[in-house]
Amino acid sequence: MKGLNIVAALCLVWSFETAAWEFGKGEIAGPAAFLGESIVVHDGDNGLTGVTMADGAVRWQAAINEDILLAASGGDGRVFAVVCEGQIGKRDTFGSAQAIAIDVPSGTIAWRVDLGFKANFAYIQHAEQVIARTGPIITALDKDSGEANWKFKSKQGPIMGVTTADGLVVAVTLNGFLTVLDVDSGKEVWQTALNGRAVCVPAVHGGSIHVGTMKGTVYGFDATTAMPTWTQTVEGGIEGSLVSDGSAIYFTTRAGNVYALDAETGDEKWKQHVGRKREDASLFGSVGLFGDRVWTSTFEEKIVGFQAEDGTPAGSMKVEEPLVQFGIGDGVIAYKSYADGTLRSVRVP
Repeated sequence: MKGLNIVAALCLVWSFETAAWEFGKGEIAGPAAFLGESIVVHDGDNGLTGVTMADGAVRWQAAINEDILLAASGGDGRVFAVVCEGQIGKRDTFGSAQAIAIDVPSGTIAWRVDLGFKANFAYIQHAEQVIARTGPIITALDKDSGEANWKFKSKQGPIMGVTTADGLVVAVTLNGFLTVLDVDSGKEVWQTALNGRAVCVPAVHGGSIHVGTMKGTVYGFDATTAMPTWTQTVEGGIEGSLVSDGSAIYFTTRAGNVYALDAETGDEKWKQHVGRKREDASLFGSVGLFGDRVWTSTFEEKIVGFQAEDGTPAGSMKVEEPLVQFGIGDGVIAYKSYADGTLRSVRVP
């Protein structure tokens, strides 16, 4: 990727100390949840903290009984989270996942619901209702009371990636099935088999669904008819989120590449190599859009950005350790590394 180091550098804005990320040990800090204008982190001492994305200021704190933050979403004066007891990296220690609603900025727990499944990964998103995923189960909860509106259990193995949009809940299973549910009733609208295992988070935009598999196949589907509109083969399996701006689909692969495919045809618009050609070249395979640029992080200890239109390098920053997660909001990129669990933020150029 020639020229990457001479483009705009990213400068540190703020840092916020959390407990270290330690697999299989007593002191645990679960992943951070990036909510656009704020970040939710587990403080390692049975508490959740809301940090403002722009300046790292503590906005709220809430005492919980669980060790691990699995997922969070926020809005309408509340943050919704999935938490559990246990040790990261030791699934047999995990307790039943709990969905909780936190009033902010008071930090008061408004309701708590046992989701009834031990899971080391989860998803939660709010709209008219709260959609939570643990293992093979998707549960829709009333956002005011926490009462279950409906529950769906997949017959095709654990549900790995979920998103909600356009009145649909779109999910992929580890066994390689794409399932589309009606968000109001939880009833299956349609389901189709993919060509291999799938662990990515699908993209839904403008009546189309885009999804990728671990075999490196990317699909476009008509969300209404379930008909495939195109397929494309890329180098490396896809395991992170697919992101769409309407004109293109952006994602990373386990071969260490960032791709942009035309949303309508599936044709490759551009590709950039960002990491070692090995299985773990891109840690969580996440991409983020900010303005006209695409950002990602790599196991080469870098945050890198590209022009969305043509893939021209647009910014980079060397960090001390491989990143656990990153998110974009309020003009900054916030990230968390393996080194010490500290959240840090850089200004997007």
